[in-house]
Amino acid sequence: MADELNNEREKTNFFARIKKYPLEYIGVAVVGAAVAFLFLGKQEPDLGQFPPSGNPVETLTFDQILDFYHNFDDLDATIQRYTRGRTGDSTFIATRAVSFDYQELIDYLNLIQNNAIAADIEISQLRFYFGQYENVGNKDDDYKQTLFFNPTTKFTKGEKKGDLSYAIVRSGDKTSAVPLINVLDTIKNSELGQLSQKGKLVQEATVLSLISSGTATFYGAESQAKNGGQQSPPPSDIE
Repeated sequence: MADELNNEREKTNFFARIKKYPLEYIGVAVVGAAVAFLFLGKQEPDLGQFPPSGNPVETLTFDQILDFYHNFDDLDATIQRYTRGRTGDSTFIATRAVSFDYQELIDYLNLIQNNAIAADIEISQLRFYFGQYENVGNKDDDYKQTLFFNPTTKFTKGEKKGDLSYAIVRSGDKTSAVPLINVLDTIKNSELGQLSQKGKLVQEATVLSLISSGTATFYGAESQAKNGGQQSPPPSDIE
């Protein structure tokens, strides 16, 4: 009986205190709700397959920027002199920079990441290659240097092992990755009327359909390589 009287007395005192100090209790309730929302209701954003690692990013010093740029001067002059002599075009200026549209680059990274997930592989690197335009139908591009690039993954089987550029192969519901060199060997040998004995891409991919090597697909393998950057003569933002 005494416990029941004490409980009733505590309830009466509690409600009486609310009536006497309403702002105090309202403030406590608001703060409690805010804390609960911040700590319990907050959801971590989806950062995708490659979230930031947290490792420090090393950027170039300003001295290194100048060193890298001017260390290329002699080679740039050699390329320009050689190309002018080869083509007879005295106005040719060698490329000193390649720029990529940022959104286009993000879209490309999203494409190769989605394909890597489908193929159940992990992208290990993005490998850049030096290249050159020739007979592209645009005189402004002819003989200009360019960069093209392809993702790599680690291969542990086959003649070549390690980080290799790859192509994506789809066969029915199965998606896999094959070394890019297998595709390129097959193309080179098929142009000679042979099937590559090194790669045996058709057997490896179990794909029988042959699509022209002039497209981004060959023997069912899809290219993951890209370039498309704007070539620039000596850029004015360095000197």
